[in-house]
Amino acid sequence: MKKIVALYCFFFGIVGILFGQAAWSYKGEKQGIKGYTRVADKAIELKFTTQSPGTLSAFVGVLKDVPHHPQWMTGIKNSLLLKEIENPLEIYYHAVVPFPWPMDNRDAVMCGKITQDFTTKNLSVKLRPISNYMPLKAEHVRLNTFQMDVSLKPQNATNVSVECIMKIGEADGIPLWLVDWLVSERLFEVIHNLCESAQKTPYKYMTFPNIQN
Repeated sequence: MKKIVALYCFFFGIVGILFGQAAWSYKGEKQGIKGYTRVADKAIELKFTTQSPGTLSAFVGVLKDVPHHPQWMTGIKNSLLLKEIENPLEIYYHAVVPFPWPMDNRDAVMCGKITQDFTTKNLSVKLRPISNYMPLKAEHVRLNTFQMDVSLKPQNATNVSVECIMKIGEADGIPLWLVDWLVSERLFEVIHNLCESAQKTPYKYMTFPNIQN
């Protein structure tokens, strides 16, 4: 039996290497949030999973409230809404992220698209960089490869399953040790703060005509 299990592990490990898909490495659990990392396609990926009280509309409300992102996104210096589209739900924003000396601070111009499968009610939030949307300032390094996907799945009327996957490419000059520090020191807290915010006023009372809770 042990030989069969070992063969399966070896086989799927080889498949993962051939297709450039490394296995997730478990980084631990904090406050009910599980964290994972992996390196794939010259990028570092981070995954966080948890379950939280709240409605889909509450989470959408927190994510759409761009000026208040620094209140729950630990490490964000400021966040400016550039444009918002109501149907389909899209937000365009600029954010500045302080980095430890001697690295330069990073900034990002992002487009966030929010879609829902009305059969399952599962909600998807995809953040992608749009680097040329506004000029780069000399004191910042523009993040061109950062991506974030948030998957929200209602478990019942008052609880949501949350999965967040972030991706940072080597081209953005962020070393592995710093990503490891971000995971352990900041990103668990970011996901926790997101879930906490969705339970607070005014977000917990929000509704959107194109979102089914």
